[in-house]
Amino acid sequence: MLLQLHIRNYALIDELVVDFGPGFNVLTGETGAGKSMLIGALGLVLGQRAPADLAREEGQPVVVEALFDLTACPRLPALLAALGLEVEEPTLVLKRLLTKSGSRCYINTHLATVGMLQQVGQHLVDILGQHQHQALLASEQQLALLDAYGGLQDDVAALRAAYQEYQALSREAQRLQQEEQQRLQRQDLLHFQRREIDAAALRPGEDEALEQERHLLANAEKLFALAQEAYAALYGEEQAALEKAGGGPRTPARPGRPRPPPAPLV
Repeated sequence: MLLQLHIRNYALIDELVVDFGPGFNVLTGETGAGKSMLIGALGLVLGQRAPADLAREEGQPVVVEALFDLTACPRLPALLAALGLEVEEPTLVLKRLLTKSGSRCYINTHLATVGMLQQVGQHLVDILGQHQHQALLASEQQLALLDAYGGLQDDVAALRAAYQEYQALSREAQRLQQEEQQRLQRQDLLHFQRREIDAAALRPGEDEALEQERHLLANAEKLFALAQEAYAALYGEEQAALEKAGGGPRTPARPGRPRPPPAPLV
């Protein structure tokens, strides 16, 4: 039940508070008196689309607040709990602020979205009019009314619980199937790696030998240059070490190949 509607800076309304009493409430007046503005403001706080030119005063937000009594809405606390909202009192406040940069929505003191206002609002208000939302047209509402008329609430709850358990078991079965597929893929990979290792015919100590060979090959150019310098110092240069030691005149070395050392002196 709607207890109070508070509107500020909305169209022609500067600020207005409307209180609703128990029972039947009627808003009357001539055409243009502002009845549709109240309905429009209520629609805003229920999550309806907001036109961009609603503000009465530039620079000030449009504010609409609605206070509801939840006594006649036994299913709403479960919906609020599903949305992560806790309601300790039998009343609920929906609030919406509109600015040029966008809108902010609140359910009690909690920040909310327009979608959350729509979900909660459809359990609180039915606006019956031309081109307006009507809860009776929603299939969920039709099923709920049909189940309530047939006294099937317990059966519906049992079916819902069974379906949720079925979904949980289906997800678990899918998870197990994926794990089995991953296990088989891992097994195939390990078999392939084992065949590759067996085909390589690895030997103990092969790593050290290969590492030494790699180091030798990596430094082959440097070792060749040093060997060439050593050979030239011994045999290939003027005043080479061997010549100074009395080994006779130097014989020119063959290009690209080191010359063998002369016979030792007797």
